[in-house]
Amino acid sequence: MQQTLEQTIIINYGNTTDLGAPNTGTLSDTSILPIILVITIILLAASFYLINIRKSSRKSFRGFGIFTFLILSTFALTINLSTANAIPYLTLAANQNNLTVTVPQGGGTAAVSTTITTGTVNETGYKLTAALAQAEPGIDISLRGGDIGTNTPLIAHTTPLSLKTTTEANLDDATDTTEVTLTFAIDSTVTPGQKQLKLSYTATDNDPIPLASIQSFTASNCTALPIYDGTNEDAIVTRADSRGGITRTYRIAKLADENCWMLDNLKLGSTTSSITLTSSDSNIAPDTTFELPQLNDGARSSILSGPGNDYDTPYAHGPVTGDTGSGATNYGYLYNFSAATAGETRTSLPAGDDTAQYSICPANWRLPTGGVNDTIDRMPKDTSDFNILNARMAGFASTTDSTYLDNPWGYQANWLFNGQFRGIFSGGWGGGFVDQGSWGDLWSASAYPDSSDTAFSAYFGPDYVYPGSYNDGRDAGYGVRCMREPLRF
Repeated sequence: MQQTLEQTIIINYGNTTDLGAPNTGTLSDTSILPIILVITIILLAASFYLINIRKSSRKSFRGFGIFTFLILSTFALTINLSTANAIPYLTLAANQNNLTVTVPQGGGTAAVSTTITTGTVNETGYKLTAALAQAEPGIDISLRGGDIGTNTPLIAHTTPLSLKTTTEANLDDATDTTEVTLTFAIDSTVTPGQKQLKLSYTATDNDPIPLASIQSFTASNCTALPIYDGTNEDAIVTRADSRGGITRTYRIAKLADENCWMLDNLKLGSTTSSITLTSSDSNIAPDTTFELPQLNDGARSSILSGPGNDYDTPYAHGPVTGDTGSGATNYGYLYNFSAATAGETRTSLPAGDDTAQYSICPANWRLPTGGVNDTIDRMPKDTSDFNILNARMAGFASTTDSTYLDNPWGYQANWLFNGQFRGIFSGGWGGGFVDQGSWGDLWSASAYPDSSDTAFSAYFGPDYVYPGSYNDGRDAGYGVRCMREPLRF
């Protein structure tokens, strides 16, 4: 963002023999109006006070109090009228939007000073520049102030002079002032009369500091984070992922299991083409690439459909119906199991107690594990990442705690939007987008023991959570959240 303010300088040349200092007190209409208003209110306040005194046989402290209040209110009003309400904040000292300078006939120089006050809420600061917006033939103007230590010519239609550059926000106190001295030189060719120049001051917010990549988020970075409990928002950090030529940002927090998790669903995909992932930017096998297909929304698809293709051919679905986020990515995108695991098939990862080694997560991140202890009681697997997270967020030190095992499905509040996990009800894909806004489902990396057509996920809704959800066909489209371990000592 930026704010520009124009200053008019009127030079009276040859109209007077006054050789004194330049007159810098000329008031613009906008400067006179507040003064008239102030005088009017003071006179009204004084009249009210005198009338109140005459009506009373004793001194009226109540009247004096009202009189004082009106005076103070008037003073505050005057200050507010002369303050620019803009971000970045930029204003000139009182009565300096218009300056008048007098120079005797025959040529010569004159100088005048002005004060610029600036500020910004931008955390990377701002840059203040000055430019000559309107010149006058035969009149040269130079500037000194801020970062400019010597008189430097201002020339119209050239690059503005840089007066000051800051590196942090300072709008809270708005006391960042820059004293500027303007010097004018009039040569003998200038005819007598009134001349007018215009200066333009601009305060521009600096570009934000580029976010570090999510791929560069290290185990040490994870270790250093405090545990996020759902309320301490300063424990959340943000990182960027630029795979596919589209930069997406993800919130990251260390949760109760002491692992770092993405607090947003993965948003990897393109509506116009496939995306090539490499082992340098993604969690795929070393020295390989993986082609994530173009996003499918039911009307568009870059791959053929047919028997078995939904199970063994990667699919990515989006933008998700009903998503109101910028670029339709609050829900993230939905992936079948083959896409989420960077190309696993029912042949490469058949039924059994196996886990996909790779995924479409960023490099150094991975898919969480899921699963159940057996196929009879369907209790979530003790060692799965999703189950450990569920128990720890619920306050249990172990997934084998008897109280936890009485009802591991009853701690869904921690998974919902206002909970620690910041879960999103992105619904799923089953031949079309289904149940968006009703529940969320996230792929794990774990195969299902009894059927190569299914794999484990974590399901959560308003009424319960299944950290070992097991009846999930690999052809379904679910969300993806990635995790990163800290250093283990």
